[in-house]
Amino acid sequence: MSASGALLEALSSITGSGNFHSAGTAPFFLPGLHVDGIGELAFPLPPSQAEELIALAEAAPYGLGEKTILDEAVRKCWQIDASRFSFKSPQWKKFLDQTVVRIRENLGIQGKISAHPYKLLLYGKGGHFKAHRDTEKLDAMFGTLIIALPSAHEGGGLFIRHAGKEIEVDFSEPEHRHKFQHAAFFADCEHEVVPVRSGYRCCLVYNLRLDSGEPDALNQPPDAQARSLVPVLEQLKRESPGDLAAILLEHGYTEANFSLGNLKGEDTVRARALLAAAGEAGFSALAGLVTYHCCGTLESGGYGYDDDEDVEDGTMGEIIDESLVIEHWRDARDRRVDLGSYHIGEDAIISRQPIGEGEPDEKEAEGYTGNAGCTMDHWYRRAAIVLWAKEDQENILCRYGFRGACAALADLSAGKRHGPGSPFHRLARAVITGLPDHVTHRYHRGMEDAPLALVLRSLAGTRSRDLLDELMSSVPDQTWEICTAPLWRDLHQAFGTDAFATLRDRLAGEPGENRTTLFTILDALASCGESAPPARPIASLLAAFAPKAPNLSYGESTPCPPGNLVETRILLAASHLLDD
Repeated sequence: MSASGALLEALSSITGSGNFHSAGTAPFFLPGLHVDGIGELAFPLPPSQAEELIALAEAAPYGLGEKTILDEAVRKCWQIDASRFSFKSPQWKKFLDQTVVRIRENLGIQGKISAHPYKLLLYGKGGHFKAHRDTEKLDAMFGTLIIALPSAHEGGGLFIRHAGKEIEVDFSEPEHRHKFQHAAFFADCEHEVVPVRSGYRCCLVYNLRLDSGEPDALNQPPDAQARSLVPVLEQLKRESPGDLAAILLEHGYTEANFSLGNLKGEDTVRARALLAAAGEAGFSALAGLVTYHCCGTLESGGYGYDDDEDVEDGTMGEIIDESLVIEHWRDARDRRVDLGSYHIGEDAIISRQPIGEGEPDEKEAEGYTGNAGCTMDHWYRRAAIVLWAKEDQENILCRYGFRGACAALADLSAGKRHGPGSPFHRLARAVITGLPDHVTHRYHRGMEDAPLALVLRSLAGTRSRDLLDELMSSVPDQTWEICTAPLWRDLHQAFGTDAFATLRDRLAGEPGENRTTLFTILDALASCGESAPPARPIASLLAAFAPKAPNLSYGESTPCPPGNLVETRILLAASHLLDD
């Protein structure tokens, strides 16, 4: 089996949401909770009824192996069995059913689940339950649901732990005292109730049962899920060297809501498993939003469109243009990563269902405009985990997103390691090799995000003289026109004038072609007091030019006085460097 097929098969075995708990709130209503011997309880629970409950309840024990033990040092609370209370309000069943659906979705359970009442628990001041795991109390039980009933108290936070992670659910927050709150978790989760400081903490406990589905697929540890992917990722690395792979997840997302935190259903756990396994398999990995866009002819059921017909109801005909792009990058910690747009081919996609099938996530149609025909645009967007071998990191960055590679170099320049063999040095060499293919005709002078400007600032910040020499010998002369005087001053401050003497002499060899760059260098050097000797030859060379007249648009009059005011200003500022 191919690596892509094996990877898709391995991913299909990873189910769930990756969450080990579910928590939330719901609006309060009178549940009609009747307790034998007391009657209907009032809410928020009054202290007087809490005392009545304690009088009827029994001290709650805990299990130790096959034994049941009473020990307030381990557990201190009171319990009333489910056989002794009931709900008279018909709304309660609807609320419970909705909560169960919410839990199933949050925990990513494939199958049907149900909640079965177990106990009513009451914690007074000092009440607590040390860290423990729940035992199976009925067949196919997989977890526990706790519903907090409105009752004023402080403390008593519930801590839930699983696979090295911990969350706290606090039922005591004042803004939630007039709501129903719930917390649900898998049975293998360790959990703990810390001591109540004041008031009464009143909760209902339900056992959660899996009525249909695969028990072995529930709550798989994230590290085990990641380990299952390592062999197939290693196979993918061997079969597809030197390129990236975009593994599509199942759901569609908008550009506005895409992030790891907003992934839906099994996309969450599969993305986490892929990101965790990538490093062990020798990959770099990021999340990204893959967008397939196609533009084609617009077809209708008739022979054309009139003014009353909605062109959005038409269908896509012959494809005129299409593109496949990865954007909106996120790292494993769900932080934005500035890599720009990667234009990829279909061979880079790994997916069960090809992107571009079915109903598009967005579509737009345009009717007849002048002599132009009707067109329709479709956009399909899918989340993806994008992988490439770590040893290909620099080449991938430069190949698919050169400006993003330059921005990444700027980020690395802020670190402490810049010498040969460092990530900064490796990326800088790859960027310098690619610079001649990214000439500046797409950029205007002074653009801060132009590749050459980004790279030069990075080299100046790290004082990487060897890289600067390599760059100056490889970049065409006309490229330097983009550099501003402040950037030349930064280079002078970092390297001195000797570092770009060869470049200066080369540019001076063709002064007419490199006039703008030479004036800019003179502008920079003239403002540096110690730069008079190296600046004097440039000043003398440029003084021989008459100030260049600006290009005039049709209808404009000749300026008075004629000439280029910028060049004149620079020559005047550098006049102290001129012998004549």
